[in-house]
Amino acid sequence: MNKKELEFILQEGEGFKLEFKEGLSGIDKDIVAFANANGGRIFLGIDDSKKIKGIKLTNKLKSEIIDVARHCDPSINNLKISYFDNIVVIDVSASSNKPHKCSSGFYLRKDATSQKMSRDEIVDFVYDQGMRQFDSQSCAKFNMKDLDKNFIKEYLSRSEISAKTSIENILFNLGVYGNNKINNAGVLFFSKAPKKYFISAYITCARYLGFEKVNVLDRADFEGNVVYQIEEALKFIRRNTRLSYKIKALEREEIPEYPMEALREAIVNAVMHRNYFERGANVQIDIFDDRVTITNVGALIKPLTPQNLGEISVRRNPLIADLFHRINYVEKMGTGLKRIKDEAKKHNTKVKVEADGFFIVTFQNKKPFGVVNVPVNVPVNVPVNVPVNDRQKWFLNLLFKNNKGIIMNFAKNFPDITIKTIKRDIAYLTKNKIIEFVGAPKTGYYALMNVPVNVPVKAPPSAIFLDRDGVINRKIDNDYVKKWEEFEFLPYAIAAIKILNEKKIPVYIITNQSGVGRGKMTENDLKVVHDKMISEFKRAGVYVDDIFVCTHKPEDKCDCRKPKPGLLLQAKAKYPQIDFKNSWVIGDSQIDMEAGKAVGCRTYLLGKKKNLFNVMKNILKN
Repeated sequence: MNKKELEFILQEGEGFKLEFKEGLSGIDKDIVAFANANGGRIFLGIDDSKKIKGIKLTNKLKSEIIDVARHCDPSINNLKISYFDNIVVIDVSASSNKPHKCSSGFYLRKDATSQKMSRDEIVDFVYDQGMRQFDSQSCAKFNMKDLDKNFIKEYLSRSEISAKTSIENILFNLGVYGNNKINNAGVLFFSKAPKKYFISAYITCARYLGFEKVNVLDRADFEGNVVYQIEEALKFIRRNTRLSYKIKALEREEIPEYPMEALREAIVNAVMHRNYFERGANVQIDIFDDRVTITNVGALIKPLTPQNLGEISVRRNPLIADLFHRINYVEKMGTGLKRIKDEAKKHNTKVKVEADGFFIVTFQNKKPFGVVNVPVNVPVNVPVNVPVNDRQKWFLNLLFKNNKGIIMNFAKNFPDITIKTIKRDIAYLTKNKIIEFVGAPKTGYYALMNVPVNVPVKAPPSAIFLDRDGVINRKIDNDYVKKWEEFEFLPYAIAAIKILNEKKIPVYIITNQSGVGRGKMTENDLKVVHDKMISEFKRAGVYVDDIFVCTHKPEDKCDCRKPKPGLLLQAKAKYPQIDFKNSWVIGDSQIDMEAGKAVGCRTYLLGKKKNLFNVMKNILKN
């Protein structure tokens, strides 16, 4: 112990493995609580407000401490007592002979308190001792070179702790290091690559078209430390869900499709409470047109049941929970599920919780996105407001083009779907009087009801030109996106590019970036942003064919800066197959529209309430 370490401990405050006490009163409860949990340290001479009151370590005091431990049942004999700067430090190791009790009962360390266990909790505790606790186990194969020292500094900053001691002391006082080894919780939080040590320690996010896991619009795996994983998962959700706007006075308030605080809480809970002993089952986030589901593996641990879930607090990984609490990611005492439901209620969003082997939280959208009205593409006299999924929609379009189709065509286009599912889709469309079977059973075909044959089909666009800021990523008012940390994808932007890729329609980005000309950023800064953007596209399985940039200031009077059509002409020179008359320019400003019209392109001005995905669907539809 030294002064720097003591300063760190005082800033850190009480926690799962730290207790401050002015004197000996009640010390027996804390000793057995730490012994029954993962061990910890008691600092005598410091009050609850973290003020040093001081206490002298005499032979009498030392004997009293040892005597208290010996009178526990069973006795606790492995205490280590040290003294520094008028403070007595008592190290209590996790016991291998649990449970222990003192004169007033059995206690267990939970969060930053020593809590008395009820009879049922004692029974469950004894039962659970046969089960291993993941987060406090040492990771024997961990290489200390894999520590992310930059994130350790960031973590301390978020915890409002100023550390002037060694990395080892910092990790020790956070409860993740001892005996020259880092434990599993430390690997998840402070390793550069936790997945290197735990194969399932990552989050997978996916955005699907429609209501089933068939067509993937966007997908990403996040593999850094658990804090990074959570923050990237939230960004993924933001860019793959809608925003609406409310004007208050002169301010515009963004209203997300789902309650982001509730989603954040649910993701943290999934990471915090998952069963890491189960290999091959990572945290999964799935986004559909009508819902978001967050799934993690791990049945409820005793004494939790589906009936008392949210009423009592039991943590599978208490050390992981403590580390999240220190950076204000979670509240104390198991309030997570209640907070999720409260936030969802404010947002008028339904929440469903399932706990049967997997723990699944589903956020149901109050106004599903993606429900289309039938007829599809043609004025057919059939019922409207009938929701169809993407397979059914493809089939309807096939029938529209040919006025007939067969099940085998359906199966060829959806090889992962069983014939049984295909037949069920067709039965659904038939029941809702959208399609009908014409002719004999062996030679007949399915057709849209009351549709004329041989309706001409328009050719797809030759190319799509997209502005960048305000179309692909969120625009910064009165400033430029100067570094990657300031770049945020707009909802559905990646999904929109994906449907263009699937239809093999070339996508080009044309963007004015006068921040370079004004000296606000360098050309290399811009290159880094675009390289990272392209990397994110690749991660999501999408691509753009090329990027054309003007870095001049308006006063430079160049030929490439929009509203002049120079960037479009550069694209045509490089890709002569582009047909401007059958191409579109999509932007959020009139200068984009003027540039497109100058070369004969069709144009679309993207308003605040529109998203690129819906715009692209309408362009391709019409």
